[in-house]
Amino acid sequence: RAGFFLSFLPREGEVVGYFAPVAGAIRRLLRGGACIPCLARHGGRGRGVRTAMGRPPDAVFAWAPRVIFRAVRPAMLPLLVKKREAEAEEEGEEGPSRGAMFVSPALGLPSDVRASLGIEDFGVRHLLAFARAALQGSPVLLESGRPYDIPASAPPDARECKIEPPPPEWPADFFACLHACFARETQNAYDLRRLVETDYIGRAIRAVRGLRIVPVSDGSGAVRLASCDEGGIFLPPRDTVFDIVSADGSSEKARDLEPGDTKGSTSRRLGSGAQWLPRNHLLVVWDGFFADRDQSERDILWRMMQRLGLKELSHSSVIASYVLPRLRKAAVHGIPPKELLDVTTYILKWRDESKDISEDVLHSLRNAMVFMTRKGEFRSLDGPKPLHLGRAYAEDNNMVSAAEVLRKVDLEFDEISPRYIRDTDLSPTRWRRFFEMMGVPPFLAVSHTSSRTPDADTDRKCFVMATLPRTLQRLLKNYPTCIVEIQRIAKAILHHWNGYYEQYATDGLLQQLRTLRWLPVQSFSGSKNSNGLRTPTEIYMGCPEVKSVLGSAVEYLDLGAEGLQLGLDTRKALASLGVRASDGLLKDFEFAATLNRWNDAQKESNSVLRLTLEGIMKGYRLLASSSKDYCDAPIFVPDARGLELRAEVRGQLYLPSECVWEDPSGELENIDIHLRVLSSHYPL
Repeated sequence: RAGFFLSFLPREGEVVGYFAPVAGAIRRLLRGGACIPCLARHGGRGRGVRTAMGRPPDAVFAWAPRVIFRAVRPAMLPLLVKKREAEAEEEGEEGPSRGAMFVSPALGLPSDVRASLGIEDFGVRHLLAFARAALQGSPVLLESGRPYDIPASAPPDARECKIEPPPPEWPADFFACLHACFARETQNAYDLRRLVETDYIGRAIRAVRGLRIVPVSDGSGAVRLASCDEGGIFLPPRDTVFDIVSADGSSEKARDLEPGDTKGSTSRRLGSGAQWLPRNHLLVVWDGFFADRDQSERDILWRMMQRLGLKELSHSSVIASYVLPRLRKAAVHGIPPKELLDVTTYILKWRDESKDISEDVLHSLRNAMVFMTRKGEFRSLDGPKPLHLGRAYAEDNNMVSAAEVLRKVDLEFDEISPRYIRDTDLSPTRWRRFFEMMGVPPFLAVSHTSSRTPDADTDRKCFVMATLPRTLQRLLKNYPTCIVEIQRIAKAILHHWNGYYEQYATDGLLQQLRTLRWLPVQSFSGSKNSNGLRTPTEIYMGCPEVKSVLGSAVEYLDLGAEGLQLGLDTRKALASLGVRASDGLLKDFEFAATLNRWNDAQKESNSVLRLTLEGIMKGYRLLASSSKDYCDAPIFVPDARGLELRAEVRGQLYLPSECVWEDPSGELENIDIHLRVLSSHYPL
């Protein structure tokens, strides 16, 4: 048989003494001559291949011909040979370079003989060299199972050689061969340690990721070759690739499942993973890539795709491998507005319909989120100007938007584009809730600043509504016509307190709102503050029960004709801010505190109270029914006697030590003008 004589070739170190140089000369002569039966190209320019004698250094050992020749097909060798010849000519070499011919294991050449002749084992670098030569130029296209077409833009070598194009199953053969090469090159511990130290496998994987060799489909029926570095490529759901084993032990071929089959959840998961993004956004490995192969071969291809970084199609993998990279690209380099809209819509629908979203994923999305503004710009949540929702996203007609307020006072801000509503079939409510979840404030934004307490050595982050004081200051220039706008601002803050502002309350915002005059009140004659704004701790809820006791002696929150529904959330907001009687009921301690404040004010300014006897009596009954002791509470004494219970009367406050209930003699008030007789004012 051809090449049988090589079995008599002296091994390294086998011949010693006088004839040792002869053995070396024999090996040198064999390396320079065409003495090895190889698979090589045949005849004229690119007409095919045949078995021929070749030089050992120009050949590689095909240790697994079935696997290697499915990946490096003989009919495709002319293209590789031409590329190698061109490279050799550029380098000043003669003859074809290594990798153009293969040595069959049928020759029975031991490894040491092959090494002495300079015959390398076929490996990853040879496979990659062939793939680069075969795939140079534009990506090859498939359509509905048709063979690859050589595009007009392909390199001249491919057209002139008239080589047979690789069949559709060739990429799978390539990856099966790549897996076998990895397994062979890492089969012993020494080789594995050396490859790890040199990052050999990592460099090979990165090289494969850059090749357009993965067949993908966008769902339109067309299939093309793509590289993993393009991004947005996913593996199909696993149970559409592998056989499904049911509970009774029977097996059903994955390829027989119809797209609408409900026996496995994967078909539905495949649809839900892709249905919210246009087809040109998500690429899935072509199902023909795994076709006509047994389970073990499919598993090899699956694991090779995973080593390239591809993930199984699911919502979490789409978010991690496609959505987040696209958002980061949009923030730095920009992407088409339509693409950003598609990605944002996908996030919204996934968030609304998924139940098991981790907070880490939401945090990553919030940090990477990019928004379109009304001016057509892209920006993140953290920008030089506050970002707000416009009127198009308002919850109802009575609720003012931050954009409306800031536009009227001429403060700079960015407004989210209404295109999200205009170009999708989603309601403004869904978009508003989504943007709020992404961190866009529902009303005036909260920003952070640094503050230092006297007993602390370091600054701490403090949150405030920086635009609120400036907004009020500019609105109050047109007082009292601005009061309606201020009422709408107050309603909006109270409405969004529990959903947004409350989270910043303990870090400075609550202190700001409790000390800032921003709540409008009902104006009464004799008010010292002319602009009609108060701090929350200075006012009361204007509920009938509270008004029946305190009358016009206090100031009440005034939110306009529409008012604000006094729901549980609103009551909690009012209570957090310090508004008195926030739940609509006057408490005993609140009434006692009010009496003490009136008494202090009376001492300072000699002011006069106006109350109804019926109301003040109701308040004292509240104190009397309490379990607490209010014996020191000031007592209201009208200036006149015999007045109507419901009529508002003038009077002053006195301490209990300055009052008696009755005067049988009728002389106490004449003797001591500081004593007041209460029975003449308060009927039993």
